[in-house]
Amino acid sequence: MNALLPSVTIAVPAYNHSRYVVQALDSMLDSGVPEVEVIVCDDASTDDTAEVVEAWGRQHGHGLSRFELLRHQRNAGLCQTLNDLVGAARGELIHVIASDDYFLPGGILTKTRVMAEHPEWEAAFCDGRAVGPDSQTYVESLVSDSGFITAQLVPESMSEELLFHWGPPVHQMTWRRGTYQQHGGTFAYDPTVFCEDYDSALWAAARGSLGYIPHVCQAYRCRSWPQSSERNSIRECRDMAFVLTKQARHLPPRLKRHYELLALIYTCSAIGDTLQANALRRIHHASRDAYVQRLRDPQTIAEIPGSTELTAALRGQLTRMEELTNDLKLTLRQTKTLVKKRDAAISDLTSRLKAAHHLLRHHAVNPGRALRLWWNRDKPLP
Repeated sequence: MNALLPSVTIAVPAYNHSRYVVQALDSMLDSGVPEVEVIVCDDASTDDTAEVVEAWGRQHGHGLSRFELLRHQRNAGLCQTLNDLVGAARGELIHVIASDDYFLPGGILTKTRVMAEHPEWEAAFCDGRAVGPDSQTYVESLVSDSGFITAQLVPESMSEELLFHWGPPVHQMTWRRGTYQQHGGTFAYDPTVFCEDYDSALWAAARGSLGYIPHVCQAYRCRSWPQSSERNSIRECRDMAFVLTKQARHLPPRLKRHYELLALIYTCSAIGDTLQANALRRIHHASRDAYVQRLRDPQTIAEIPGSTELTAALRGQLTRMEELTNDLKLTLRQTKTLVKKRDAAISDLTSRLKAAHHLLRHHAVNPGRALRLWWNRDKPLP
């Protein structure tokens, strides 16, 4: 049966994880999948991660169909690292895992089998276990801890479930290699955003091609637990808003409206408008409660609370954001024009100074000529 399984690439983005990377790589040996290649991309680590990986490859690489270490000379960020890993992959499936996480026994085989059973899935995420710095278990099931309704974790309702019960798959995703642009597909990791997990999961969910593997296959390393659910990074909030708005375009109007609401919450958080963010968050929570009620009692059509107010608030806020964006674009154009004028003035002044310097040097060695020029300064030229 295993001979019928697709070939697998395990893509490992690595950065400053020399303490954990051996445990991650060891978990990929004896996977039970006939054809497994491991590709590690070290994103210019400042510790000896690359050297540790290289030594491991010399010792254990023969147990894999292929082992390769890619190295960045400069830190390029996670998304570019993932794109480079995908570009080097040869397997039909790509399991993505961070260099400080690790597979649980049987995890690779389970993920591969489920993906083989569901050829319609372009991507899927598995359940995971949260562990600490010393591999102590914090949470046995991240899906259960995130409040997911597992019956809804099917491609048809995945967008709505991720909207109301988001628990990021992080590096627990499996992709079909053909989905990526590098192999004729339509998806690539966006290097301009910080939240590549959110972007990639929502991309697949919005197209009805994201599946769920109901098994705890990987361990996700947490530096501390519980992790804060508050998004206190301005860049992260900005990127989340951008990703939500971008992926909402592919959703039906009912869901699109709520994704735009969530984007607006992150935008308000990014700009420090706490009052507006809290007001919109209350509407989002009411919508989530209505969603849960609708699942519990399908005979009851639970009207989403505040839908009229939500639409009006969204329209008003989006109008404000568009006006702000237009003002910023105008300011940018004006700034560019001023910079060009300044550069032209500097260039002209530089030319004048060079000419004056040349003239002064010439007159310094020809004082008689300088005197004649000064004497005849008001006379017309012949």
